Amino acid sequence: MNLFHRDKHGGGSSGGYVTAGSLGHTANGTPLDQVLYAHVRPDPIKWMGIPTGWDGHWKSPAEWADDLAGSSWGVWAELNGVEKPGQDAIDRTAVEYLNYAEKWGGFHPKDAFEITTYLHVPSPTISALPVRVWVDDAPDLTVEKATEASEAIRPPVVEEFTTETLGTGRKVTIYGTLDPEPGDLPGTQTTWVSVCYAFKVPTRQAVVTIRATDTDLGRMTGAAGDIDEFVSLINLHQAVPGHLPVPWSPPEQ
Repeated sequence: MNLFHRDKHGGGSSGGYVTAGSLGHTANGTPLDQVLYAHVRPDPIKWMGIPTGWDGHWKSPAEWADDLAGSSWGVWAELNGVEKPGQDAIDRTAVEYLNYAEKWGGFHPKDAFEITTYLHVPSPTISALPVRVWVDDAPDLTVEKATEASEAIRPPVVEEFTTETLGTGRKVTIYGTLDPEPGDLPGTQTTWVSVCYAFKVPTRQAVVTIRATDTDLGRMTGAAGDIDEFVSLINLHQAVPGHLPVPWSPPEQ
């Protein structure tokens, strides 16, 4: 969760924001020492996380994209016993990664909670598939509300999904259509599929949510097993004001 809150009275920083540290709670009222974050360490051969800030190892989205594009192709070439492709291929991959990094990377103070984006890239020869993860502390939020399918064009597929850390939650597969773009042929419709997981955190005002969406239905089908595995690896960390978050588990009932 982002520890920033919009200052409606114009005080705080020059950007019109005040820290949750000065308020003592998040925008949704969660005390700072109860803020939870989703944490996951997936298979680095298949996944890469987009940084939520550019003040660490990578100083900009472009630096991150260039670095990861080169390493993605390097690993791919090594695993397949072939030569690394030319710079043109690496540059095209870097542009793709850069688009995601600029859209979803870095710090977003207007968000009520931190949203982390991971790219599923088992091979740089196929398009990256973004998977977004967050812990929503909105009051009265349920897994049913977190996985609502108001835009579905057919009844969604609803399943139970259980992980060792998060317990039993809800997995919902939703199909929808995009609005036609200017210049599209009459009657043209693009179908998308979204897979959403949600887990209520016992004893806390929090729901862990994971969502993957794409218009390439075959790509989503092929990634289904890896996404399930990714979700099963998620655990929770708790905020410690002034320090790094620490692992957290719900108390035994």
